[in-house]
Amino acid sequence: SNKPGIHRYSIMYEMTWLCNGALLFGGSFGLLTCRPNIATGFAVAVSIDQILWYVDVLGYAYNRLTGVKKKKMFPIGVCQYLIWKQTHWSAKITCTHHFWTIPLLIYGADGIQWEAYFMNTITVASYVFLSRWLTPFGLSSHAKKSRDENKTTSSSKEYRKTASPKFEKYMNVNLSHELWQDIRIGILRRQADNQTTMVYLIRLVVWWQMFNLFCFLFLRGLVGIMVHS
Repeated sequence: SNKPGIHRYSIMYEMTWLCNGALLFGGSFGLLTCRPNIATGFAVAVSIDQILWYVDVLGYAYNRLTGVKKKKMFPIGVCQYLIWKQTHWSAKITCTHHFWTIPLLIYGADGIQWEAYFMNTITVASYVFLSRWLTPFGLSSHAKKSRDENKTTSSSKEYRKTASPKFEKYMNVNLSHELWQDIRIGILRRQADNQTTMVYLIRLVVWWQMFNLFCFLFLRGLVGIMVHS
C-alpha cells in the first residue's frame, strides 16, 4: 500500500484530474452561477472516460457472474486501476462520481447545447498541457532517480518511454505522460507509443476530441429522446 506521506502529498495533484475539475468548476461554479455551458462543457470533456466506465463495470460484472476467467476482466481498461495493488482505498471509495457527474451536470443545466462541445475543446487541451507541465509522472521515495531514468523531452530525437517507471503512487494525471498501459486498443497504442512529447500530447487531444464528439452527439440525442418521450 502507499506510504501515508506519499498519499498526503498526492492530494493536491489528485484535484487536477479533469473529472475532479468537472465537479469543482462544472458543478460548483457552472451550476451555482447559472452558467450551463460551463457545466455541460465539463460534462462533455469527461464524457469518453465516464461513459466507458459503464462499459468496464458492466463487463467486469458479467465476467464475474459468469465465472469467466480473463487476464483482462475490464473490457476497455479505464477502471483497471481499481484492482492495482498500489491503488489507495480512498480512490476506490470516491470513484463513484464517474457514474453520476454527467447526469447531474446535464440535469442541472436543463439540457446540452453545441456550445458545450466547443467549451470542452478548450477545457481538455488546457488540462492536458497544464498537467504535463505541472504534475509528476508519479510519486515515490526514489522519484528523482525515476525521473532521471525516464526523462522525456519534446526533442525529435528523444522519445517517450512506453513502459511506466516504478512509483509508489502512479499519477499520470489526465494521461499527460502516457496512454495507460491497460488500454490496449491497437490504433491508439500506435498513435501514442514511441512519440515525442509534443506529438503525443497533440495526438492525445485530437483523439480525445474525436471520441468526445461521438459522446456529445450520443448525450444530446439521449436528452432529446427523454425530453420528448
